[in-house]
Amino acid sequence: MHHVRRLIFLAMLLGSHLTNAEAATVNLSFLQFAEADGSLTYGASIRIGFGPAPGPTARLIAPDGTIVAWNAGTLRLDGLSYETLTSRFVGQWTIQENAPNTGVDTFVLNALPVLPVPFVTSPSAGDIVGTMFDTTWAFAAGEGMPGPALSVSNVNSLPVTFGPTDGSLRRTIMIDLAGESSVLVDIRGGGASAIQDYLSDLSFVPWPNGSNLSIVGFYGTFSAPVTVRVVPEPASLTLVMAGGLAVATIRRRRI
Repeated sequence: MHHVRRLIFLAMLLGSHLTNAEAATVNLSFLQFAEADGSLTYGASIRIGFGPAPGPTARLIAPDGTIVAWNAGTLRLDGLSYETLTSRFVGQWTIQENAPNTGVDTFVLNALPVLPVPFVTSPSAGDIVGTMFDTTWAFAAGEGMPGPALSVSNVNSLPVTFGPTDGSLRRTIMIDLAGESSVLVDIRGGGASAIQDYLSDLSFVPWPNGSNLSIVGFYGTFSAPVTVRVVPEPASLTLVMAGGLAVATIRRRRI
């Protein structure tokens, strides 16, 4: 299965509530993946940090009691069912900070809907492409997801970059083979909306016990993977592309 364990997601969607203190950023992203068998799996990416620490014991507490410490890295979960995702993370979140005079900030993550499922329209599974190729994807008529492109790269593989986006569902993918004769690439297209669209009841403690608080992230949907082979030679077919979201995951394989 191809989901969040094998990917790094860098959300560029930002919403914030600011007080007059140090900056604290919560990164909260959830992902819906279509699988090849038609099922849906879900992933989560959760972190608190990215700024001056508001206190030595600052931490983020999820509705199910999961605790993420300040600058402790990103908690990544994958392969979740929709029921598990919502039972664990929909509800009131808490940020505790500034021990010993603990300030408590809270917000509510509202119900996360099952999102429409996109599909890749080009290239096709099994195609052989060059190291720079275009891809397109689509949603069923009347369906779609708003939101700008996100930067996506594979965790443990060759460098992957994306061409500029014009806001449509097409984008260029560029892969540095770094000496490999060829690689197999799994392509997913998708879309996302800002996590702020699903938040409510934000309650923040003012300075000196609280801190500036920004919440960044998104809720996104991705197609089932389409696997193509990337070779050093130019692709025999130029494919069209551009971007709400594109995801390329790479499985290294020497030929």
